Amino acid sequence: MMTWAYSTILEAPPEGVTLNERVIEINGMPFQERSDCEYKVNYYKLMDLVERARNLTVEEKKEEPLFNELNLYRNIIEIDLWFFVYFVMKNPLANHPFVVEACKEIENETGDSLEVWARDHLKTTIISIARSCQKILNDPERRIGIFCAVKPLAVKIQNVIKALFESQFLIKCFPDILYEDPSREAEKWSEEGGLIVRRRGFFREPTVSSWGLVEGLPAGPHMTDLVYDDIVTQEYQSAEIMEKICNNFDMSENLGTRDVVRTVVGTFYRHDDPLTYIRDKKDIETGEPLFKTRKKPATENGEYNGRAVFLPERTLRRKRSGNKYFFHCQQLLDPTPRGHQKLDKERLILVSRADLPKRLYKFMLIDGSGDKGRRVDRAADAWAFGVIGVEPYRNDKGASKIYILDLIIEEMDLVKAQETAVEMYCRNGRILKLGIEKVAMSTTEVHIAAALRAKGKYLSIEAGNLEILKPAGRGKQERIEANLSGPLLNSNVHMLESIPAAYQKRLHMEMDRFPSWHDDGLDMVSYIYDMIKDYRFGVHPEEVKVESKYDIAFRKAQSKRGSGGGWQVV
Repeated sequence: MMTWAYSTILEAPPEGVTLNERVIEINGMPFQERSDCEYKVNYYKLMDLVERARNLTVEEKKEEPLFNELNLYRNIIEIDLWFFVYFVMKNPLANHPFVVEACKEIENETGDSLEVWARDHLKTTIISIARSCQKILNDPERRIGIFCAVKPLAVKIQNVIKALFESQFLIKCFPDILYEDPSREAEKWSEEGGLIVRRRGFFREPTVSSWGLVEGLPAGPHMTDLVYDDIVTQEYQSAEIMEKICNNFDMSENLGTRDVVRTVVGTFYRHDDPLTYIRDKKDIETGEPLFKTRKKPATENGEYNGRAVFLPERTLRRKRSGNKYFFHCQQLLDPTPRGHQKLDKERLILVSRADLPKRLYKFMLIDGSGDKGRRVDRAADAWAFGVIGVEPYRNDKGASKIYILDLIIEEMDLVKAQETAVEMYCRNGRILKLGIEKVAMSTTEVHIAAALRAKGKYLSIEAGNLEILKPAGRGKQERIEANLSGPLLNSNVHMLESIPAAYQKRLHMEMDRFPSWHDDGLDMVSYIYDMIKDYRFGVHPEEVKVESKYDIAFRKAQSKRGSGGGWQVV
């Protein structure tokens, strides 16, 4: 009966895939060859050679002193990355065609690369850990720096490498590189100081060291390999932190030797995260990308309903049933999913001024950044200003058509924001009400009301022409989607075509990339439906049905049915 290595934690191979009946074991790891995998080495022949080496006579050992079990394993480790992942790291999930082929690609990569793989597809195991170990065991003079968003994440990767270099299997195969007792013998062997193996050169840099891009970036060392892994995480996604990561990534390039090899490993979280910044970096002379990008989505065709390339189908179905945006980002590697856009920019209708309804109620809205824009130690924040005309009628779904009449979305400080608000308010005629978002402890509404008062425009909450806009317990994404998705689908949102192209483009980009990008303009526009929720708009006069004389006669005839009449009396 065919056995099955590690069958207690693995799924049965798919239909049509057979397993070699012979089970071998290397470093305590059982193995059966799969018919759908093209392995780099015939591991059965390897074990035959190992068995022969074990049974050599004393005379044969003298004739072939290098032909022994450990040297056979050593030679395979140096050339076969998959062997390292499966037999050295003992990862049973690696016996899969996806991993076999991925290991071949990675071990043949010699230049700078950006490895964007779906989450849970062993990218850190294969690239950051196994490939780094293999490089060091081939050349102990290499100095590899591991960079994550913060140093503790990098230390976790370093600790796995540390544990592997402390394993007896590797120590016996590489006694000239690895220490028997590294904690006592090695020059450095700690989380803080890094790891140093046996090497000929005298370098300031450890063999392996850990660093953070948000904090903990080193100064001075020159490493042969820079490995970036988890530079984007769920916890570190604010605009400020991502900008800092991009800046420090550029700075970290000065930490390499002249022939440094840079490898970036990760998964998209959002459209504007540092991985897209790295992907788009180009040579200033040739225009060629600086990094070769390799994408490995979770499905064969990269499509939402495609077949899984590595994960069990039931696991992929479970991931599909969750947040679709996260599935597109982290499994399909598409942070701008066209098929599941929540706010379709094509549904934002452009109109000319001549096409505007004759009757509009004008509201002005401001999505601000609070008083923090005054600080000189940070970049200015984006503000969004808009004048929106509301047709004072409701359709059969209870919604009113809105028209974006004026729009500005820009980064500016508080002083410029106040000037911009006053100018927009004054140039748009009669504004029924001004709405200003309250951000934390900001006093933006006080400053703008005072600036308008100097122009003879008196606004106050008591007078009903000034309103403080608040989330009311809703998240920004939830509010934007709830307020705008329905009106967009029902063709109720319009924008003047005369609005400057830069601001139109900005709003389109926000819609296109929602919820993964900036949303200042969308946040501002979405508040219009909060402002008008208490207005009792009626049905448009043109939609009120007017009875013809025939309708009136028919209705009267119907009312006479009870007294012997009918439709015939019309």
